Amino acid sequence: MKQISPNLFIRGQRGSFYLRRRIPTALLEAYPHKKTHIVVCLGTSDRGRAEQLQRIEEVRIDAEFSRLKDELKVKSVLKARVKVSKLTDVHIRSMADFWVRQTLLGDDYRRVNGLDEDEFESLDQQLNTQRAELGRMLAMGRTDKILPALHSFLYLCGLDVELTAEDSHRIGYQFLRAVVTALDYQLERQKGAHVDVDAVAPVKPSPKELIVQEVLAKQASEDAVVQAAKDEPTWDDIFNLWRDHVRNRPKSTAIATKTPWNELQRIAAEQGIMSPSKVTPELMETFVEIMNTRLEVVTLNERLAKVKSVFKLAVGKRKLPFNPAALTIGKAEHSLAKRTKESSKNNLNNCI
Repeated sequence: MKQISPNLFIRGQRGSFYLRRRIPTALLEAYPHKKTHIVVCLGTSDRGRAEQLQRIEEVRIDAEFSRLKDELKVKSVLKARVKVSKLTDVHIRSMADFWVRQTLLGDDYRRVNGLDEDEFESLDQQLNTQRAELGRMLAMGRTDKILPALHSFLYLCGLDVELTAEDSHRIGYQFLRAVVTALDYQLERQKGAHVDVDAVAPVKPSPKELIVQEVLAKQASEDAVVQAAKDEPTWDDIFNLWRDHVRNRPKSTAIATKTPWNELQRIAAEQGIMSPSKVTPELMETFVEIMNTRLEVVTLNERLAKVKSVFKLAVGKRKLPFNPAALTIGKAEHSLAKRTKESSKNNLNNCI
């Protein structure tokens, strides 16, 4: 097999093209033993067509790798014990349903293999005795005697749960109801009734699977937020884009623009906005009002114009989705105040 380009090979008398991708080490356990590469015949000896098909197959293989990575992650978590500080109502319902299904599946197995007369009578007596005792406990709301069985079951489910006395009673009561429900179904079978497990206790995630799904979903959401933050341009990214747009831009001009840009960054950070892509028109208004408390109108408007120019360039370069400062209005002086300043300035020049 002769390599033509990365992952693209040719072999055979007809010169057929093949795609050959190495399986990442972390994913090897998801494939048959000793399989280290994925090899796909592209079914053509035309290089141009082969490169088109290669791109299609590369996308498919990348999707397969991503799916297997997620599946292995779930399996890895499921193998380990999961420590839980609290069980929600959803978790408790899942635990109860899981108990009923597992109990009936075990009962199915025993009956499918056949019971002789003595075994049947012994089972009948055992089920009736348990139903009477546990039914009385359920009617009285007494859960203390069922708690050891509850903790053992949670442990077998792969969960380490430390329960308060209040939670123990609440969860124990729901568990006791599930145990009694399973006994009722078994007693119906004792009378010859057909009880379909999938009908009365359909397949659902186990308590551990449910909790793991929640943990992984939360982690994926957090990872997505982190990745989104990494993908967003920083304040320095956008400013440097503006600064470098003009070759040999005077240092004094860059410094004069960096001053209001840094101030806007500080104000944004105080409101939890860490990227210029998240700046809003409302924040720009706040920026203007803060400057208005300590700057002359002329200086304020000059700084606002500088910030606008940075945003405008970033939008033009497609680094930001929109310009939040585009419609921001600066401040204007009263005409009398403006004339007074100009008159004072002229008088000062005359004196000089």
